[in-house]
Amino acid sequence: MATSPLMWYPFLLKRNTSNDNNRVLDDPVGFFYARYPTVNFLNLEDFVYHGGYKVTRKSYTRTLTLADGTTLANSDQNPNRLVEESEVFVTPKRKPGGKTIRIVTGKKTQKGNYQSLSFNFPSWATSLVIGDALGELIPANKISSEAGNTEIFPFAILPTGSRITLFSTSEATVSITAQIAKTQTIAQQILGDSRTAIEGAG
Repeated sequence: MATSPLMWYPFLLKRNTSNDNNRVLDDPVGFFYARYPTVNFLNLEDFVYHGGYKVTRKSYTRTLTLADGTTLANSDQNPNRLVEESEVFVTPKRKPGGKTIRIVTGKKTQKGNYQSLSFNFPSWATSLVIGDALGELIPANKISSEAGNTEIFPFAILPTGSRITLFSTSEATVSITAQIAKTQTIAQQILGDSRTAIEGAG
């Protein structure tokens, strides 16, 4: 019997938003996760993202608000408030938060219930993003409406109990709602000019 929790395996994900030409912030990029039984069952080992990415944090000025409500920017009265530009290395979390999404296999337990697997997605991943991401990530031969012992049914279950349909492989491939980094080259394409993919050792 295991004496410690199974580790999480990360996958790099980007959510593409629309009608955002005037937005200041970039589209969300981050990681979603699965534990080893899920990775092994679905043959996802080759798509696990071993590494992180580097992003430049822009300089900014801390303000100081006095008791009377006066706000001071960087000045003689408010020294050392300028925070210099810096580079930040973003890596997968050891213990992710977000929301747990379940998928159901065609394999039954001794009690006759279908076994389930799970993924952990960031809070900004919408139902559409999740359906697209899993449809792109999971091999087509592992998804079936009549799932057997080595397959899953073509839906995912949200924390609310609602079901969402997984995109077909062909639909997920052409959709850009969500993008998965299956290679280091794709990782850099997803991250864009404002971030730099860093490949991990091993």
